[in-house]
Amino acid sequence: MVAPNPISSSPTQSKSKDSFRLQQWIEKYADLSYDLCESVLWSPSTANVVFKQTLQTWKSLAKNGEAFAKHERAFVLSNTVSILIPFAEKHGRKLNPSEQLMLDANYSPKERVDFLDSYLHRLSPRDQILLLLFYRYQLPSSEISTILREPEKSLELHCTQILESLRSWIWETSV
Repeated sequence: MVAPNPISSSPTQSKSKDSFRLQQWIEKYADLSYDLCESVLWSPSTANVVFKQTLQTWKSLAKNGEAFAKHERAFVLSNTVSILIPFAEKHGRKLNPSEQLMLDANYSPKERVDFLDSYLHRLSPRDQILLLLFYRYQLPSSEISTILREPEKSLELHCTQILESLRSWIWETSV
């Protein structure tokens, strides 16, 4: 899904260095940031709320952006994640117990794979983001380490543990 662009770029508008940097960030990272929000929150409307907050943060951070030019994407996404995680913990959609029971009891392991998205939402928002950054967006682990502020080796181990949890939920049959 394409992120909404709240900044118009009319030729008569004089662009300062900060607004130019903000426009560049929007062009480069808005779709990725919005998709991350929507994937974790499971809702375009709530993703839009978080994305608007993210854009306001980007606007204030654009003044300091030169210092982060080398790791620009990680800098920008770390700010998205810092807004997204608390919002998702408080307002994100979670599977209720009856939905979880239905997934586990009514489907064979092969059928459960079709509901992978539901199983992903059993994970914490931070764990969902980690998997999305690694596997959907295929960012390098060094960049993910910067975004999530966790050492690389720790992230790799954590990712393995998350995948093991998913495997056990999907492939182990309930007794």
